[in-house]
Amino acid sequence: MNVSYVGEKPKKAHDTDACYDLYSAISKTLMPFERSLFPSNFKCNVPEDHVMLVCSRSGLALNRGLFVLNAPGIVDPHYTGDVGVILCNMDSEPQTISEGDRIAQVMIVKPEEVNFIRVPKLIPYGRATDGFGSSGK
Repeated sequence: MNVSYVGEKPKKAHDTDACYDLYSAISKTLMPFERSLFPSNFKCNVPEDHVMLVCSRSGLALNRGLFVLNAPGIVDPHYTGDVGVILCNMDSEPQTISEGDRIAQVMIVKPEEVNFIRVPKLIPYGRATDGFGSSGK
């Protein structure tokens, strides 16, 4: 699939990676529990019938407490502005992002069209209405 873009091209760290890294276009320090929008200097044309997902980087989340607040962020076709990343610092210490740091990862996927059908009752499965940790620790 070809994707037209301007600005800073996302890159894979390894050829076999599923996602492409986005880079911060600014330097900024996030205080504990602060959130902020980081521009990426990346604009693109998401192909029709596709969506771009903006996801957290696991290393940033684990090692520094930084994650994409609305993960996955959604970039629909026809949006041609900068792909911004809302980062949140859940660490107890300030975290500095420098210009050029990898801040998120993106994937372009083709969602399946869904036809929602109203029914009077759902087919029961083993979990029923249990959720939020009901399958074990």
